[in-house]
Amino acid sequence: MKEYTLIIKGEMDFIILSPQVLSSLITQIHNSPERKVVVSIESIMPPKFTDYLLRVINSNRFSNERFRYRCTKRLHGKDADMILSEFILLGIGGKELSEENAAQTAKALNIIQPDFIRVHATGIKLESKLGEFVRDGSFTLQSEEEIVIEQKLFLQQLHEMDSYYVNEHIVNLLLEVRGNLRTEKQEMLSTIDRFLTLPPDERLLFTVGRRLNIFFRLDDLKKPKLHQKAGESLQQILSKNPHVDFAALCNYVRQSQI
Repeated sequence: MKEYTLIIKGEMDFIILSPQVLSSLITQIHNSPERKVVVSIESIMPPKFTDYLLRVINSNRFSNERFRYRCTKRLHGKDADMILSEFILLGIGGKELSEENAAQTAKALNIIQPDFIRVHATGIKLESKLGEFVRDGSFTLQSEEEIVIEQKLFLQQLHEMDSYYVNEHIVNLLLEVRGNLRTEKQEMLSTIDRFLTLPPDERLLFTVGRRLNIFFRLDDLKKPKLHQKAGESLQQILSKNPHVDFAALCNYVRQSQI
């Protein structure tokens, strides 16, 4: 199997790939005589994030046979000699585009059928362009619970295919949500529902405990010492700021981890 290095150069500090852009990049890698492929980010990312994000989402609403054919021939046929891992971002559309992000990303991946689907929660750095959108009110941060709801919607709409789905990074709230979509999809959804059906105070406690690296799995809530430690930490936060914005606080922790 050949290994390639893809270098994307430019001034933007984030990248969002539509199915068409992904197909173009795979074609460039496949046709390149070199093992190092350099692409200008300006050629795939226009300057205004919001307009582009809407275009990415809308671009997934297709029954484009040409794209479907290329995915089948290039990816399923392994003509590119690649194991395909797709990294997806939960929360990248904010509250405004959460459902769209989940639904249309799932639609694209159902066509691509990658070997791995690697899920990351978004952490918005305040000094970035997205941070500017948060400050001017055009992008609304989601709570941890809302990001998990987005993940549930995304996972529900993925087909039961031979792809390994994984919350692989510490930035994710529910690290145990991982498995083969063909055989373990319902088990993963059950884990998400376990979190969403917790009493509100326990849901908040787990969220704070995870972000402080006290908890790592839902079962850690059952461990008295860890439960007590998380409770004490939560009370310290509330004593300093009774009106703390937990969505902003958790985003701050997430962005510090990436």
